[in-house]
Amino acid sequence: MIKAARGLIFSVARVTIEFRTAFLVSSGSEDDLRDAVFVVDANGLPALPGSSIAGVLRHAFPENRARELFGYQDQNGGESSTVEISWGQVHDRNNLPTPFRCDSESNLTGDPVLSCLRAGVKRDHARINPRGVVDGRGKFDELAVPAGARFTFELLVHEEGATILDSLLARLDSGVLRFGGKSRRGLGTFATVDSWKDEFDLSKSEDRSRFRNLPRDLSRPIPDGVLRFRGPSALKPQGEDRWVKATVTLNPEDFWFFGGGEPVLDEHLRGDRAYEALPVTEARIVWKAGTGEVVESQHSIPASGIKGALRHRLAFHGRRLEGTFVEVPESPKAWLEIREALAEWDGVLWWFGNENNSETASFPRTAGRVFISDGWIEQPRSGGLDHVSLDRFTQGPMDGALFDERPLYGGSIALEVVIDTHFGESKPPRHSIAAFEKALDDLCKGKLAIGAGAARGHGFCRGKVAWSDDGSWIKKVANE
Repeated sequence: MIKAARGLIFSVARVTIEFRTAFLVSSGSEDDLRDAVFVVDANGLPALPGSSIAGVLRHAFPENRARELFGYQDQNGGESSTVEISWGQVHDRNNLPTPFRCDSESNLTGDPVLSCLRAGVKRDHARINPRGVVDGRGKFDELAVPAGARFTFELLVHEEGATILDSLLARLDSGVLRFGGKSRRGLGTFATVDSWKDEFDLSKSEDRSRFRNLPRDLSRPIPDGVLRFRGPSALKPQGEDRWVKATVTLNPEDFWFFGGGEPVLDEHLRGDRAYEALPVTEARIVWKAGTGEVVESQHSIPASGIKGALRHRLAFHGRRLEGTFVEVPESPKAWLEIREALAEWDGVLWWFGNENNSETASFPRTAGRVFISDGWIEQPRSGGLDHVSLDRFTQGPMDGALFDERPLYGGSIALEVVIDTHFGESKPPRHSIAAFEKALDDLCKGKLAIGAGAARGHGFCRGKVAWSDDGSWIKKVANE
């Protein structure tokens, strides 16, 4: 629990959140096996730092309001924060917060949920070069906290802050905030699953008694009557209409394949050996009737794979709508000259961000406006394909170069795309909104493949897009 309040009147809330996707609050260092690992407590379990929670909440408010709530320092002046936030403690299989230091190692190893959380999930990545394609010399990996992890933390607001507390809880309930890094790559999506709150006036004996009974340890249950109000905040946060959500549902037409997996299922074996190319799988935690279960080897849809496909198709439609076409070059050397001269389209940079720090860059440095969450596919079926490597010069088969892969087919893929519609001073380039709408339309009409093997017909889907505002925002802005 947070330290005692400074004034006589203050508000307290205990909040439990569940991560819908994996997330990574990095420790800032690496271990012997991974290039980046998550923050852990004394038990080696993932922890959610209070500074990370405060940073996300602070960013959700306008700057002037954020300074009032979370404090600021301006040379010799400034104000302390009105809001105090504890670290988040991870839950065990019984849905109880785990103490930051357990009495016995057996309490950790005997719990399958805690064992899964300690192990984490590995994410492989390849560095992308300035042309938007893979740099073969830049492979790296990260250790993230698996999807389904639950955390409990405490908020305390000074100075009669019941309204402020409701405003903070409303933003946690909004579904648009994300914790940790790689948020535009699909990580960090969460939802509030439980919250208790109350206001205390220490000038009243009844409130003093209730406050004394509020456990300082978040892993201990709250006695009845201490925090009397339960449930989401009834307050609608200002600026909520800034975010527009699109739920994309896809049904693969044929095989589809996100590779890089390891043999973990019986269906990944072909006799006594594994298939040489396997779909990526990942463990996650599922909660049923208040009990956590580890579901091994779920087929995940990495948001980075969807993002890359949309980015390339967005550039195509943007240049098509602008009427920018490339003439057929007369020689291979002319292809190289065109590639060097063709800069990234500003519409792509506006949607997906630009890291260019150069003062002479044609487009300013900016963060991306698209947040795509990792997806999961339920009960897909496994296929099997045999291939023969071809000689690059003769195009004939190479002896001894037979290989096989285990693609998936069937199932339904659900993805969530959140768009930040607050433009500020950065107006969208011409045709950029219409191009993004066309890219989503291609994805749902079997014109844009996701995953590997597009040249062999893999990854094409049929589906639909359901907008949170029935599509009014994107249609309005696309026609401006």
